[in-house]
Amino acid sequence: MRIAFCVAEDINLGAGYVMSYLRKEGHDVKLFFDSLQFQRGYSRNKILASLFDTANCIIKDIKKYNPDAVCFSCVTATYQRGMLLARKIKQEINCKIYFGGIHATLVPEQVKKDLPFAEVIIGDGIEYFGGKFEPDRLWPAREIF
Repeated sequence: MRIAFCVAEDINLGAGYVMSYLRKEGHDVKLFFDSLQFQRGYSRNKILASLFDTANCIIKDIKKYNPDAVCFSCVTATYQRGMLLARKIKQEINCKIYFGGIHATLVPEQVKKDLPFAEVIIGDGIEYFGGKFEPDRLWPAREIF
């Protein structure tokens, strides 16, 4: 199975563990990283944000990869961006969409309402995909970031 992961802004250890587990299980896993350059925090600048926006490039690269599933791992601060990308991906590619991370775990009902086509992962993503979280045996895929 080909699985794309969309993660925004920073290294996400939860997604790293899930990617590592899925690789170990034989899946083809690829990260599509959204830096959100100039869109958040102290360096927020609307003009620069529009110049450095990578959304269209990410969509194009995911289409080229042609995944069976796209997984999003979002914190509340990156949830809106994740929703935007998920909607565009769903329009462009016929694949499953999974939404996990802290935001989905805390308010799954809202995520289901916002993204009725997505499967919401609550809690441990490794467990959701059939494994067991064993931090002494599995290291997160950090090099991919």
